Amino acid sequence: MNTLLAEPNAPAAKELSQPPTADFQLSEHCVCRLAAPSVLYAKNVSIHIQAPKDDQVSRDGIVTLQIHDEKTNPVGVIRFEGLSDIGVSELLEPLFEAEMHLQDDLFPAQVISEILARADLIECSRSSSFGEESAEILRAYADAISPGPLRKPHYRFFDLLDGAVIRPNDNEYASIHSRKSGALRWIDITDPKRELLESIAKDLDLSKGTVNLCLDQEQPITANGLKETLFISTKELRFDAQSGVLKLTPLTLIVGKDFVVSMHQGESPAVERVWNEIKREEVVRSDLKSSNYLACRLFGSTVYSAKLAIELLARQSEALNGYHWEPSSDELKRAENLSNSARQAESVMLHLGEIVEALREKRHLFGVGTPKESLSRYGAIIRSSADQSHMIEERVADKRQSWGIEAQNVTNRYTSRLSIAIAALSVPAAIFGFFGQSYANIPFTNTQIWAGNVIAAAASCALLAGLWYFTRKHHEHERKAVN
Repeated sequence: MNTLLAEPNAPAAKELSQPPTADFQLSEHCVCRLAAPSVLYAKNVSIHIQAPKDDQVSRDGIVTLQIHDEKTNPVGVIRFEGLSDIGVSELLEPLFEAEMHLQDDLFPAQVISEILARADLIECSRSSSFGEESAEILRAYADAISPGPLRKPHYRFFDLLDGAVIRPNDNEYASIHSRKSGALRWIDITDPKRELLESIAKDLDLSKGTVNLCLDQEQPITANGLKETLFISTKELRFDAQSGVLKLTPLTLIVGKDFVVSMHQGESPAVERVWNEIKREEVVRSDLKSSNYLACRLFGSTVYSAKLAIELLARQSEALNGYHWEPSSDELKRAENLSNSARQAESVMLHLGEIVEALREKRHLFGVGTPKESLSRYGAIIRSSADQSHMIEERVADKRQSWGIEAQNVTNRYTSRLSIAIAALSVPAAIFGFFGQSYANIPFTNTQIWAGNVIAAAASCALLAGLWYFTRKHHEHERKAVN
């Protein structure tokens, strides 16, 4: 039996669906003979297997399914832990069966569904970048492998020499790296794809690990030194006033001695702002003579965008004070969105200090004598914006709490009024019940019976009228207080 094996660090094959030979087969027993860790490739799934350490009874095996799209780009991971040798074979059996019988290049969602069902039967733990629930994982998988509108990467660059924009020669467009001595090239890429990034990496002497980091949309806010470059991953904040939701857009910067690469999905107002300022010659030349200073300028643009988004968020949270005491479901949802947005904004601002410190480090100055002075101002804005986000979160939380207290007070008032109404009705009920008892000889005259009923009805009406009067008076007092 031939078994297709690859080293753990080998890149995914361009063609994942066809076996190398006609007699190639995958069976449920082959995984028992593999040295851990190993990697199998089947259609659009790379199977990373870490076999159990001991015998078949041991349940410390790990299987990781790396899902690829139709372009062999990684789109997600499903990980299973707590597997025995037999458990690994049982888990992967639907994948092996489908590999041998299906002609398509991609596994259908039904195959993934069968694997998830097997995982539940053998009681192994599961985690996934697609989500937690099986339905959520299947839906995300189907979306990932479905062909959709492909956005081509948009690539543009500036060549800067002594702080001024220069036009590159025609033969320079064949390379991402500027060939003019002493020139600084800023490369801006919208919707980056692996093929383009690998070409850039080759020209700028960047590692494949850096390319993978650039394609990871879940990359946290960080600043790392890689060889002779500085890798910066940050978030651009934009606030949607209509929904009350804060949008976080990843922005990646790679800073080298004579280049800066910026990458983002879709439009980036922060990058566009700096790009247009350079075109209009509104940027001082000192900011365009160093890759560090240009990176600082780009980072500062994102900081000001975040400051603007948080200020808009603050105004929306202040508007909650004008809402009445009984908010609608939409108002409650909006308040929840504002609270979550404030929490996200605070989290982002608290991590931006790492980028500020990295841009100050001597090894990342790239020939400049001192760090850019505006970094101190950026740091102050970051701290004040983080404090403002925390205040917004507390303001919204206090408002939601006051709504909850008022709702409880309204419930208590209605409960007390209902209790009074029941007590008021109990008086005539008792009198009517007393006179309505069965007697062998009625001991009351008709006059007494009617008098008792009239007294009971009058008492009940008096209690109800008093309840109505005090309720109406309380409502008028609340209305005047609001106005």
